[in-house]
Amino acid sequence: MMKITLLLTLLLFIAVPSIVYSQDDSIGIVSSLQGEVFIVRNDSEISAFQGMKVYLGDYIETGDNSGVKIVFIDETLITLADNTDLEITEFIYNPSERKTVSNITKGKMRAFVQKFKGDSSTVEFKTENAVAGVKGTTLFIDAINNIISVIEGEVYVRSLYDESKEIILQGGQYTTIVDGIPGIPEFNSQGILQDYNNVNFPDYIYESINSYNIFYPGTNIPPNVKNTPTTPGPGNNSDPITSPPINQSPGDMMGGMGETLVEVEIDIPNL
Repeated sequence: MMKITLLLTLLLFIAVPSIVYSQDDSIGIVSSLQGEVFIVRNDSEISAFQGMKVYLGDYIETGDNSGVKIVFIDETLITLADNTDLEITEFIYNPSERKTVSNITKGKMRAFVQKFKGDSSTVEFKTENAVAGVKGTTLFIDAINNIISVIEGEVYVRSLYDESKEIILQGGQYTTIVDGIPGIPEFNSQGILQDYNNVNFPDYIYESINSYNIFYPGTNIPPNVKNTPTTPGPGNNSDPITSPPINQSPGDMMGGMGETLVEVEIDIPNL
């Protein structure tokens, strides 16, 4: 009996994060909601539901006494209060670069942005007259009263009309945009902190197993996430998402093609 060793090149599916996301790529999911929430996509208004995928270019609207939580593949968690509009205008996410831009045209929003380990990270939220840029923080925006507040971390706030007008907010500070210009940083007032806490609603992160599996296919809900209420106060590190699913990062849901060499031994009878 003779053995021959062959090297075969096989094409296998491996996880390769996309570089730039288009309107055909899912970039997040509606993790929970209450009341009336709509997503405008391709000029059509769709009623949102738990587990619904979110795409680049989506325009999200909440009605009276309503709210929605959206988790993105970079682990950013956004909570929109009632009567709030948010548009996702740019989204790039790969191991070396993250760039996301969203417009909040009205209402109130809180965001938890995970720190990024790659080379470049730009996460910006634009109001009608200013832009807030974060790298990893908990942020509150009141587009009604032109207030941008930082609960934890650091944020730059820049005028949309004059880029030289820029300030840095540290955790526990806020600014009021007046005539398109960020004001002097001040300490968060009790009123602002109360507004921050009010942009929430009782639920559990990924309370729907089906929703979780849609966003992270083939994984189980991590024990530290499954039954964690999302009703902490400012400064609580358990605020939204603190870790990705076990053995899988958010980017792993994006599949690609790769190749590998496989060594195969074949037994051949002596002739």
